[in-house]
Amino acid sequence: MVSRKKIEFLLFTDKKVFHKSKKIPFHEWIKSIILSMIPKKYSEGDYEIKTIYIEENPEMNEKYDIPNIPTLYMNDEFIFGGDVPEWLLRRILKGRFEELEKII
Repeated sequence: MVSRKKIEFLLFTDKKVFHKSKKIPFHEWIKSIILSMIPKKYSEGDYEIKTIYIEENPEMNEKYDIPNIPTLYMNDEFIFGGDVPEWLLRRILKGRFEELEKII
């Protein structure tokens, strides 16, 4: 069995940001896409998705560069900031998972 580094997603958001057409919190929509993109060979213990509310954790602005809300980091690497179309988010995540597979 190949040992993997745990994948950590940090999703910075505001509780008041909702997806316009789906009428759900934007971070829930992003989480659902992330979960659908994680390769099947990864189990729940191989990844973690943390939602960080900026209004409750202003010190995180100092540690991370948060250009816009929502902002997503994967293993401390910037993925996107702001309102991103679903097709682009999927393309970015697919590329990141392919990069991880090359490292393992």
